[in-house]
Amino acid sequence: HGEFHIRSGATKQVLTGPALTQFILERTGTKWDGLPIDSVTVEELDYESFDIFRRNAVSSRRMSNTDVNVGNKELLDRLGLLAGEKLTRAAVLLFHRHPEKWFPSCYTQIGYFRNDADILFQDEVHGSLLVQAERAIELLWLKYFIAPITYQGMTRVDNYPYSKDAVRELLYNSLIHQDFVNGGSVQISVYQNRMFISNA
Repeated sequence: HGEFHIRSGATKQVLTGPALTQFILERTGTKWDGLPIDSVTVEELDYESFDIFRRNAVSSRRMSNTDVNVGNKELLDRLGLLAGEKLTRAAVLLFHRHPEKWFPSCYTQIGYFRNDADILFQDEVHGSLLVQAERAIELLWLKYFIAPITYQGMTRVDNYPYSKDAVRELLYNSLIHQDFVNGGSVQISVYQNRMFISNA
């Protein structure tokens, strides 16, 4: 009668909303981020995001210069981000300048906290997931982290509290694996002696 039910232990539950969507996707073998989005073209995507991707793909040696030196549409096709002629949700999240148009929670919040109740200042980072990662890292290093200075001979050394590579990896994981269906942005909470990165 137009309802979906699932048995959980000794109870029977009605599936609705995001739970129903997730159930259908799992049963059909379809991934949420692989579904196409209508009315978005490759030409609308953000060139800065493609530049970031190409630079990082080559520097990490996951792709060669030959692999990335192709047109944007061909690159998306090689990455499996096209569904026929349509862009997938993943393509829009990674390469569109304004993914919040489709996914309202697709942004990053950064706050500096004196304690769990008092926030001293904060920023929001918007754009594609690739741009968010770059700008959030830049903000953390320029504004949020205190780096005591030491000297090795005549050379100044800034002693940041965290490895940039480790923070970048954490941030990429939190951006890529967040729950865009149920909402909730990535949150970076910085304290004097610790940092938390979380998502929905």
